[in-house]
Amino acid sequence: MVVCKKGGQELDKGPRIPIMSEFVEAELERLGGKKPDGNSFRPDTEKLNELFRWSLEIAWAKTAA
Repeated sequence: MVVCKKGGQELDKGPRIPIMSEFVEAELERLGGKKPDGNSFRPDTEKLNELFRWSLEIAWAKTAA
C-alpha cells in the first residue's frame, strides 16, 4: 500500500485531497521503517466475548419463546 501511495497510483481515481495527503506523508515520515512487533496492542477480548455470549442468549431466548 505504501508503495502504491508513494507511486501515486490512485491519482486517476479523483482529485488529491491536500489535508489527507499531508497526514499520510507525516505518518509515513513518523513511522519510518518501523515494523509491528505484535506486542504493541493486545485487546481485552474477554469482555467482548462475554457481550457476544450474552447477546446470543438473548437472541436464542427470543427464538425459543
